[in-house]
Amino acid sequence: MAFAGRIGVEISLDALHSVKNPISTLFNEELGAVVQVRQSELSELIATFNNVGFPSTSIHVLGRVNAPGDETISIIHQSNLLYTAQRADLQQLWAETSFRMQSLRDDPAGAKEEFDLINDEAHTGLFYDLSFTPSPITTLPTRPKVAILREQGVNGQIEMGWAFTEAGFDAVDVHMSDILSGAVSLSSFRGLAACGGFSYGDVLGAGKAGRTLRC
Repeated sequence: MAFAGRIGVEISLDALHSVKNPISTLFNEELGAVVQVRQSELSELIATFNNVGFPSTSIHVLGRVNAPGDETISIIHQSNLLYTAQRADLQQLWAETSFRMQSLRDDPAGAKEEFDLINDEAHTGLFYDLSFTPSPITTLPTRPKVAILREQGVNGQIEMGWAFTEAGFDAVDVHMSDILSGAVSLSSFRGLAACGGFSYGDVLGAGKAGRTLRC
């Protein structure tokens, strides 16, 4: 999230009261979900989870986003600074493998230009600048069902489902195992959306050999 927003964050492990070993906590694959929310809407978010039976003791405030221009990423444990680095340095480490693969497969000069943008302070990254004020979609008498296909390695399916829902569709999460087992039939849907994944470095043209489906 910090990479995409090109902004720093301060992460505190102190809210996780059971933390004894910060390393095992940070690298726990079953840690949960991370949600970014405005401070003014935090109480509403917690109340929404509580109202459907989710225990409040399992919701923790883990940190805050830094002020614009501050790209420092910090991790705090027991009120002490455990780790700190700059967003650009960490993002280049994270992207280097994909960059090396792209350099061999595609135009090396183009791959280098893309990689160097990570450390370019003038580069804003992906963003949107609406020229109008959006309004919620009106209530529809019927909402066509759309299957959002999910399989190992797929990402972005939640955002895809949200986009279809906002556009007036009834988006349904459908796993490949549901289809193969017969638990779900695609005949009841009016459309199917297949999102991308992380195979082969997740760069333009990367999934050709693996026939990766993308929308």
